Formats: sequence, structure tokens, C-alpha cells
Amino acid sequence: MLSVLKKAGWSTFHDVILKDEREHTHQIDIVAISKKGILVIEVKNFAGRVYGKEESKEWIQWVGKKKSSFVSPLIQNGTHVRELEKALGRKSRGLVVFAGDNETTGVKNVIGISKLRKWLDRFQMEPPLQNDDLADLEAKLKAANRIDISDRAHRKALKKRNKALKRTTAARAAVPLLNGSRGLTVPIGSAVTRTASSGFPRNQ
Repeated sequence: MLSVLKKAGWSTFHDVILKDEREHTHQIDIVAISKKGILVIEVKNFAGRVYGKEESKEWIQWVGKKKSSFVSPLIQNGTHVRELEKALGRKSRGLVVFAGDNETTGVKNVIGISKLRKWLDRFQMEPPLQNDDLADLEAKLKAANRIDISDRAHRKALKKRNKALKRTTAARAAVPLLNGSRGLTVPIGSAVTRTASSGFPRNQ
């Protein structure tokens, strides 16, 4: 992953941790910067089949007969994009990459790693960044990156936030049920990704 970006002329920063105005931390897998623009890359190492749509809040993973759900990587990465843009004062583009053999999902800005180089060759934000811009952005990114916060601390805080969110969601969902309303099941779309397990280097 990182080698593909570097060969294409991108400067890369991985495991970037940002803190927002609510003191919440956000970990970005990869921030890539070049004259073509700024990329916020979410990397997924999933096996089996993955189903999802651009508008779906949750995607579904099947491994054999085992089914599990996870937060849409587009929604997850959308938060990262917004936080990075606040830190850098520049527009950026989000990209989700499945680090394994992939079939196309048909979802915009979601690709397999085998298609990354071709995607990078076609990508261009306007206007192009200049050398002075690159130096300024890299300096801002290094200043915003909370290297004092460990990966473990971030994950612990994230787990705590997710638990609180689930409690709030469950409480809100209980209100219409108490009033006699029935819940609705919304089907996930049929876009499919097949991935094979693949390791991702976190410290290069």
C-alpha cells in the first residue's frame, strides 16, 4: 500500500491521530499528499464477502456462514476527511481501499488495492498544489498529529464513545416501540466485494 503511493510520487503519513473540539480522537490510516491533492485513505483488511451501498449506514460481511455488520467505511472516513480539512485548511478526498484481491463494489471511492495505482494515475484535484503548498501542508499535518496519544489510548476512547452511542440509540429506538410502532428492516444493497485476508504494515 505505502510502496504503491510512494512510487506514484505521494508523501505518506500513517496512523495519524487528530483531536477535535470535543476532545474526541480520530485515527486516519493514511494521509497522502502530492501536487495532485490530499488523500484520506481508510484501509480495510477483510476476508469473505462485503456488501454495502454508498448511502448505507452499515455494511455486511460474510465469512463462510458467519454474518457480521460494521459501520460503513465511507461514513467512517467521511469523519476523517472533515477533521483533516479543519486541521489543514484545505479540501481533501476520501478513499477506501480493501487490502486484498477485490472485485469492484460499484461504490464510488471504494477500490481494491490492485486498482490503487490506476486510480492514482487518474486522480487530480483542482487547482494542483505547488511546492510551497506541499511544505506548508506537511508542516501543518505534523503539528496536528497527536503523537502523544497512543494507538491503545485512542482505541480505548473510541470503544467508550461507541458504547455510549449504542446506549443512546437503543433508548431512542425504544420510544416508538413503547407507543406501539413496529420497527422496519432496511435491506443492504447488493454491491459486492470479495476480499482475501491481507496484512497491512502499520509502521514503515
